[in-house]
Amino acid sequence: MIEFDVNDTLLADWIAENGNRDLHPALEEIGQLLVDSVHGTIDTEGHGDWDPPARDYGHPLLYDTGTLYNSIYYTAAGDSVTVDVGVSYGRFQNEGTSRIPARPFLVLQDEDLLAIEEIIARLFA
Repeated sequence: MIEFDVNDTLLADWIAENGNRDLHPALEEIGQLLVDSVHGTIDTEGHGDWDPPARDYGHPLLYDTGTLYNSIYYTAAGDSVTVDVGVSYGRFQNEGTSRIPARPFLVLQDEDLLAIEEIIARLFA
């Protein structure tokens, strides 16, 4: 699971200085950005960081039927956004097991943080 909490960012300082604003539009946009980022991580097999599979499957490693890929969702509530996967085996793929190597796809990328800052700057300027 990825959790982005505005209280952990500079936005919290901005809110303290400028008063409360409706965060929901920003959180919705951030949520979609993060889902797209997770999809990108799966599409690129961890941006090339995952161990290679034992054989060529002819599709990205975690994309067989598309069930896991299409189950990735976000929830925007209060002052945070949570991104998670809606299938039970997603956790095992993300974290690994004694028989399955970890293939972390629920990861907050450095580029995501920059894009989040841009969203915040645009919506709260």
